[in-house]
Amino acid sequence: MPELPGPGVLIAGDAESDFDLARLLDGLGVVRTTRGIPAAVTALRTGEFGVVVADLTSVDDALSIVRAAARCRPPAPVICLFPADLDAPSERLAVLEQATFWHGQHPLPRGFLRGLVTAAGDVNRVERTRRPARPVQADWSAAERELTASLVRLLEEIGGRAPDRIARDTVLRCVEAAAEIARTENDGPGLLLAIARALREPGQANQAQEAAA
Repeated sequence: MPELPGPGVLIAGDAESDFDLARLLDGLGVVRTTRGIPAAVTALRTGEFGVVVADLTSVDDALSIVRAAARCRPPAPVICLFPADLDAPSERLAVLEQATFWHGQHPLPRGFLRGLVTAAGDVNRVERTRRPARPVQADWSAAERELTASLVRLLEEIGGRAPDRIARDTVLRCVEAAAEIARTENDGPGLLLAIARALREPGQANQAQEAAA
């Protein structure tokens, strides 16, 4: 089977069997394996993937991966694999049915997963011809740093001193949320840069104090 062009495959799982899946997909291009939901979500946020294979034991964990993949631009098709003895509510499985490219339980017929991944990659490749590619992570990182610095500077002007750790953590969470919304709406990092520069305009601290009064 030919190598998939474009972004590679992300395997998101929580077991040693994930490495067996990687071997099954050998030759389909770049395959990255992550262990645990947080690592997979971070990978989807910071990287470019054409297909996601989620090998998990929980439907709720699978839905977390699906939501993260849906925020990619274009959304990355998700293939979900579960143990043969999966016991999940029918309504949760119905949600998964609507949100994934395919889902099913082990064991799979020989060659079946490779065929699924190839088909999902074809879908993603077509979508990429219709949408602009997501900006590279370096641009997002620079924009997030600039917005964070502008917000911290604004808090310093308002409070007359450097913000404490709690305030800084709150700023970081706000910046992450703003970046996530920008990505979801298919906006580029320029939106964050525009906000950062607006916050540096003279008089912003006074306006913020007046609004809080």
